[in-house]
Amino acid sequence: MKQRILSIFNFSTLKVLRVSRKAIASLCVALLVLVCSEVATRVILTSPIGDGWDYWSEDAAARWLTYDRLCTSINKPDIVIAGDSTAAYGFEPTAFARVLADGGVAANAYNLSALGNFPPAFDASVTDLVLSHPNKQPKVLIIMLARGGFVTTIGHEQTEHAIISSHVIRRARGDFVIGDCFALARIKSASNRLLRWTAGRHLSTLSASDSGFGRRAQRLKNDNNWARSATIPTERYDAQSLDVLRLETLEKCFSKLQGGHTDVVMVVPPSHRVERLRWQNPSDVSTRFKKICDKWGVEIWDFSFAAEFDDGMYNDPIHLNENGAKMFSQILGERYLKHVHSKTNSLVLNEGTGAE
Repeated sequence: MKQRILSIFNFSTLKVLRVSRKAIASLCVALLVLVCSEVATRVILTSPIGDGWDYWSEDAAARWLTYDRLCTSINKPDIVIAGDSTAAYGFEPTAFARVLADGGVAANAYNLSALGNFPPAFDASVTDLVLSHPNKQPKVLIIMLARGGFVTTIGHEQTEHAIISSHVIRRARGDFVIGDCFALARIKSASNRLLRWTAGRHLSTLSASDSGFGRRAQRLKNDNNWARSATIPTERYDAQSLDVLRLETLEKCFSKLQGGHTDVVMVVPPSHRVERLRWQNPSDVSTRFKKICDKWGVEIWDFSFAAEFDDGMYNDPIHLNENGAKMFSQILGERYLKHVHSKTNSLVLNEGTGAE
């Protein structure tokens, strides 16, 4: 009798794989070792790093935890600049404070910025995580976000997700218990932190005097070789490319800061001529930002068309190098002095009107 081809799939021809007790025991031991190693790693990290492993990167942990520590001391920053990588790379607090001191304004500044901290991540990491606490609110908050961060791309969403899904953000939003169970299954987080720590990449490499500038900025040396081979971007943006949800998130940040004692200023950073060519009708983009800021009474400093920075000031089309950061920080300092004087004059005029 000829057997049909499909008969090989009959139960009579299938062999059930039986797992031995030794294999099951070995699997259980392996899982137990993984769980114990994760717990032990977190216990070990508690002493040298504390809550540092909760953050999405060592640099972010250093910046945020240093700021928390300063807020409980007499050296609480008066001015905080917060934003994405353009602020992390492009702002040098020491140069900024020096200009203020020369102008008769005694204030210390701090850079609370991170790579990928675009509007959705900014709302979580700065507005909710930091500024929601009254003792952490500075006198002046300078929000520095690049225009490109308001365009939704896969790369932007990936970097934002790393921030928003971090342990510290989840805990701040109240979903730490459930979320951390999933994080526990991914042992890479804590174990990777321990490996970096033992390799010498300490959180202490960023001191309070660095104010979030030292280690990250070291990557952006004064090298403009990239500009020689830079080409005009093929993908073009305009005012319609700005994601409505991201603009609404910016407005939500402004609304949360209303009624407080923090003076808010928004800065649109400069970009290289190659990046500026990507944007069609850039004045329409600037107008859209200005309308939002005017709506919430936020002063905006738009450097989109700044021509003071040549090729030697950039490390790539959107990031200033060390020289560019110092120069831009000095310009921001001069702009802030004008801002302070205008506020003072306005206050004097208002008081004079009230006296009459």
